[in-house]
Amino acid sequence: MRVELDFAPKVIGISDALGKPVLHVVGMLWKLWSWADAHSLDGNALSVTEMTLDRIVDCAGFADALRKVGWLEGREGLLSFPRFAEHNGQTAKARALTQKRLQRFRSKKMKRSCNAPVTHQTLPEKRRCETSSTQYIAADGTASLDAPPSDPQEAANPYADDPALAKSADIAKWNRRERENYAKRSAAAE
Repeated sequence: MRVELDFAPKVIGISDALGKPVLHVVGMLWKLWSWADAHSLDGNALSVTEMTLDRIVDCAGFADALRKVGWLEGREGLLSFPRFAEHNGQTAKARALTQKRLQRFRSKKMKRSCNAPVTHQTLPEKRRCETSSTQYIAADGTASLDAPPSDPQEAANPYADDPALAKSADIAKWNRRERENYAKRSAAAE
C-alpha cells in the first residue's frame, strides 16, 4: 500500500459512501488487498461475489463503494481489482524491497559524505638547521650541503647504464651521507 492513502480522494469517497471514518476504510482496504494478494497472482479473476468481499472486511456495501470509485471491476464470480499489480503482488514487493535497499544505501552514503564543515589546520612550518652555508653543486645539477666525495670510486656510479638502478644507488648513497652528517651534527651539538 502506498503512503498517505488516507488522503486519496477515492478513499475519502468510499468513506463518505459508507459513513465510516477514513482510517477505518484504509484498514478495510489493507485487509481486502492483503487477502487478494494471498489468493490471486495479479488481483484478477477472483471467483468470489461482492457479498464475499463485504464479508472479508465485515462491512455491507464495501464492494459497491469500491466499484463506484473504480477499484473493483467485473461481474459476480469474476471480479478484478484494476491496476492491482502496480500496488500489490510480486512486482510491487520487488519494487518495495528495491526502494528500501536504495534508501539504506543512500543513508549510508550520506553518513559517509558528511556535510560537516571542514577545518583546515595549518601545519607548523618545518625549519632546517644548517651548519654550513656552503652549497655544493654536483655534476648532474643537484645541490647539496655536503662536500663532493674525495674518493673517485664513490663519485662514479657503477649502475649508470641502468637508470632505475642508478637512481636507487644515488638515493642509497645520499641516505648514507645524510645519516653520517646527522651523526656529526648531533655530536657537535652535544
